[in-house]
Amino acid sequence: SKNLFRRKDNTFHLQFDHDIDSYLKKHGFKSVKHINVCGKRAVNNSVIYFSNVIELTIKNYGKIYYGSMLAALHQILALKQLKKLIIDCNDFPTQQVINLICLTPNLRFLK
Repeated sequence: SKNLFRRKDNTFHLQFDHDIDSYLKKHGFKSVKHINVCGKRAVNNSVIYFSNVIELTIKNYGKIYYGSMLAALHQILALKQLKKLIIDCNDFPTQQVINLICLTPNLRFLK
């Protein structure tokens, strides 16, 4: 059988597939270095921790979000390890950007 999850990038969408979630939980995901978060709800739906992520891209933030995006991100990756952050949406709140930067002391690239 082919291991479809040997990628170094992973993308979370609003509709997260629970079968994939279950697979990743069993097999780990230490090779992932870059996560694309497509929508806020995607982060809250994940129960996977990506210990080696150093790049984060946030897209399609949207206007409705209940809870803290930063708290949700802390549950899936170590923000202090991030070296590259791309926020590819116009509606990401400025205060969230500032808070995120404060939690990423190793950040070298911000777009």
